[in-house]
Amino acid sequence: IDIEHFTKIFYSLGEIDRSIVKKYIHGDSIRNISRCLGYSESFIYERIYKFHKKIRKVSREGTRCRLNPASADLLYNDRLGTDNNKAADL
Repeated sequence: IDIEHFTKIFYSLGEIDRSIVKKYIHGDSIRNISRCLGYSESFIYERIYKFHKKIRKVSREGTRCRLNPASADLLYNDRLGTDNNKAADL
């Protein structure tokens, strides 16, 4: 998936889901995300699953896809911020 589609999908998420996805991409475990944010592990799994489902939907291959390093790098450097207005571009 290219960075433009990734960014649009990321911004379409709610604040809680963005926090979960960001921690997941940084390599945090489901258990650690659960403890850190105060949600059950099953809730965290569900939110990550739904994010992956959105990613797969726009993937050109229509198969399993992985986030490319540029996507993770963007999140790591906090260039995406928390501006919800970008979700309107979807």
